Amino acid sequence: MGTAAAADPREGAPPGDVERIDEPTTLHGHRRPEPIPQQAEATAAPPESNQTIRFVRSLGTAGLERRKLRRRRWR
Repeated sequence: MGTAAAADPREGAPPGDVERIDEPTTLHGHRRPEPIPQQAEATAAPPESNQTIRFVRSLGTAGLERRKLRRRRWR
């Protein structure tokens, strides 16, 4: 019986002491989500060159920027 009380870390804590939890939590005490494991499908795909990715992205953002500018100009 004495071993169960000794195993509890809160037993010898002074009154008013903050209870410490080893489980990682956020600032407000919510549990942190577990890190998502990398998917095997993403690694199995052939690696595209950095240049290609940058080009495709720039096309997409350029179109959006143009649309925003057009909206602002005519309103």
